[in-house]
Amino acid sequence: MATKKKTPRGQVPSLIGGSNGRPKQVEVKRSCFCYRCNSTISAGTKCIEIPKLGTGFASARRVCDDCFQAIVEKTYKDLQEIQGFLATKAQ
Repeated sequence: MATKKKTPRGQVPSLIGGSNGRPKQVEVKRSCFCYRCNSTISAGTKCIEIPKLGTGFASARRVCDDCFQAIVEKTYKDLQEIQGFLATKAQ
């Protein structure tokens, strides 16, 4: 049974943050939910897993393709802002 896709909660996170590890693509063994929009990620499919670092336990958050695309776009915008900052500082 598929759940209705909800609006993602909160601001779109960036991968630049110090508490996120390197994302990796994994095969889903049991169906699970996207942590941002609660859409169902079916067993046997592939999804993106973003590790959460700096906690006492190793945990990873799984995201659907749409939410991961939004995260990548946010990260790209953040990198452009940093490049602009460095360009103005170098002048």
